[in-house]
Amino acid sequence: MLKFRNFLVCIGLLWCALAGAEPVVTPQPDQEQVAVARSMEVLVDPEGHWDFSQVSDRFSGRFVRNTATEPNFGFTSSTIWLRFTLDTSRVRGQSWYLVERYPILDHISLFAPTEDGGYRRVDLGDTLPFDQRLMDHRAFIFPLDTDLAGANTYYVRVSGKGAINLSPMLYSAAGLVEYTYRDILLYGVFYGCLLIMVVYNALLALSLKEPVYLYFVLFLVGITVFNLNVNGFGLQFVWPEVPRLNEYYWLGIYICTPALAMYSRHFLDLKQRFPRYDRVIRHYLAGVAVLLVVQLLIAHGASATRRGQGRFRCCGSRRTVSGRFSALEWTGRILAEEEALGVVAAAQGSLRKCRRLLEQRVGELEDSPVAATS
Repeated sequence: MLKFRNFLVCIGLLWCALAGAEPVVTPQPDQEQVAVARSMEVLVDPEGHWDFSQVSDRFSGRFVRNTATEPNFGFTSSTIWLRFTLDTSRVRGQSWYLVERYPILDHISLFAPTEDGGYRRVDLGDTLPFDQRLMDHRAFIFPLDTDLAGANTYYVRVSGKGAINLSPMLYSAAGLVEYTYRDILLYGVFYGCLLIMVVYNALLALSLKEPVYLYFVLFLVGITVFNLNVNGFGLQFVWPEVPRLNEYYWLGIYICTPALAMYSRHFLDLKQRFPRYDRVIRHYLAGVAVLLVVQLLIAHGASATRRGQGRFRCCGSRRTVSGRFSALEWTGRILAEEEALGVVAAAQGSLRKCRRLLEQRVGELEDSPVAATS
């Protein structure tokens, strides 16, 4: 009985050791992609002050296992550190890449091991000019050295002002090409449909001399600008040398929201039919204009703060000033999210009003003398 109990204790200790061990990612020659997120460990730096030497040595024991296929940390001012172990012995000499598919991270750095036992750092992010990327791709692509012997530990550092959503994946050369083709095809269809709708409604506005179609064109343009920004194609194709424009992704919302309101106002002729609803929309437009001014002031103030942080550091007031503008930035993010929800709500409200007007019009036609005679 004592031997059996000792055996169970040994099994339990072995199981705990295996559960606590860091999993090793081992790509196979016949694989084109490998999900790596659940094989990663996470460390959150609340202040963003830890450097690589501290994370890899002093705080190495604080990493915790990640269980999500696509880790989502939301809006946070913390710096996120990721760690995973990779063994490329079975794909030695082949081209493999670490790809972060979420394209609007402000800063993402890979600390990759070298043959001499050190680490090399590769910095990417949507705050850098596009020509500084290693590959011409909207995603963040890090080439990996598959000639390294044994299992090696990699570190990834992520930070930014926006939401930190991660979608890491390992791709072979063939897998990366297939992923790129599929990605371009899907987004090509999406943006192609938007372009067709813009051109069609612009032609209607010119031929019919109806400004209501111009409002719909502006709505489509706002949707396009917003998606170009959050999908990474804007930085890749439209403004590759001006990455700062990525900070103004919310401008697309401020274009499409008033445009949709004006489209509903003129299309339904609210000024004549429903003056009360017309006043509501006019007040809504005034509120959007005020929010736009506030948002621009927040963005300008945040930029001024970043430029002046060095000056305030010497007099010991950097934390206070940064904290104030950090609160303003968070307010701006909330306002931008509210505007995004406002687009959906306005669209739903317009559809409801259209339905009521159509039902009312159908009822009038049914009660008309012509309908009664027929």
